[in-house]
Formats: sequence, structure tokens, C-alpha cells
Amino acid sequence: MSGKYSIQKYLNLDEYLLEKDISLSDVVNFLAKNGAKYISGSLVSGHGTIMSDIDAYGILDNISDIETVNHIYKNIRIDIGYISTTKVEDIIADINRIGLNYELMNVKNVGKSAGWSSTQVVEVFSRLVNSTFLADNLSSNIIDELNLDKYAMFASAHYWMFAENSLEDVIGFIKSEDLVACQLRLTHLTCFAIMSLLNKKKLFCDRSKWIPYYLNTNQIDLPFSFEEILIPSELSVSVLKSNMRKVDQLLGIIKAG
Repeated sequence: MSGKYSIQKYLNLDEYLLEKDISLSDVVNFLAKNGAKYISGSLVSGHGTIMSDIDAYGILDNISDIETVNHIYKNIRIDIGYISTTKVEDIIADINRIGLNYELMNVKNVGKSAGWSSTQVVEVFSRLVNSTFLADNLSSNIIDELNLDKYAMFASAHYWMFAENSLEDVIGFIKSEDLVACQLRLTHLTCFAIMSLLNKKKLFCDRSKWIPYYLNTNQIDLPFSFEEILIPSELSVSVLKSNMRKVDQLLGIIKAG
């Protein structure tokens, strides 16, 4: 079953800058002056809006962990995250060591050597693998050292684990007959399951708000309609149970495949 439906027109970085009457070269020069080598986020991935900001990263030797600096440049917001080179190297090594299967303890261990949680890892590394590297003659792209097959498995398993936790809550709310809380948690469950599937396919989605874009721009088959899960025909135990089983079916497919 396809997840396609009508959506608004998104903006890529070139279209966004045209709307803002700013040149790409000006933005690149600003980033270079501020130590950023990676430009990322929704605009680079093609699903930004006129309200989006520009996300960028710099991987530096002279900081201990990660810090973000917010800039306003020519009336646009540019957020630059600075990350320790050592931390990035440690996390890449963690990911490159894991197996290509759903061993959840391996997922939980990724990032520990750098003092990061797995959630921090996917939030930063999904942006880095989706980024455009601003190359020059003096630097190389450290992200080229990352095994993308293993990162895809790690990110997929990360969201699969969160989906399993959500599934337990859904079952509990059904038994308690708290239908509103159940629907809310079922929405979380559905989003985590789809993000697990997308990441397994190397579509590195790290925000649930971007699920519709990925479903609409890729041939993704789901065993249910995404819209019908989010906006059920009625809020009843029978409908919630049926929708829960459909999402649980997707989790089984992801783990088996």
C-alpha cells in the first residue's frame, strides 16, 4: 500500500535562497569563515519551507564535545553545530564494528565510547550523512570513513527499538480503555516504525515531520495507509487494535528482512 497523497510544494536550498534573494556563494563563504564544512537539514534534502533555517556542521579538533551556535545572516537563521573530531572518530568506529542484524545491545552501545546516547548519534549523524560537504584542498570528508550499510542498520534498529517500546504502551492503553492516550502513542509507534523502515532503505529520516515527504518521493510500500493510522475512521478499541496489528506487521517485516 502506497503512502502517497497530495502535499505542498517544498523548497530546496537553491529555491529557498532565490526567495530570500541571497546567493549560495555568500552562504558558503559565511560558513567557511565560521569553520563549517557540512551544510545539511531539510533544505539540502529538498523538503524545506520558507520558514526553514540552514543547518551546518563543523568537525573540529579544539572542542571537547558538541556545541551549537545560532547565527542570523542576511535575515536568515543559520545554526552551526561544532563537533569534536575525536568524538566523531569514536562513533564511526562504534558503528563500523556492529553486525548487520538487529542486535539491540549493539545499538545501545553505539556512542558510549564518546559519551553519547544512541539518540544523539542518530540526530547528528543522519544530518551528516545527508549533508553536502564543502570541499577544499586542505580538508577531507571524515564521514567517508563511515560504513553506510552499518549505519543504516544501526539507525533502523534504533527506531525499531523505540517502536517496540511504544507498542507496549499502546497495548497497555487499550487494556485501560484510554483511547485518546492510545491513539497518541499509536501515532508515535507508527512514526518510529516507518522511520525504521526508511533508515533501513538508506533514506536517513531523523524527524517524524519529514515522513510524508519520504513516502511521497520514494516507492515505499506499507501494509497500511499512513493517513488512516493518523486520522482513524473512529476512536474505538476495535479500530485501535486493528491499526496496532497493521503497524506490528510492519515491524515484523523490517526485522525479518
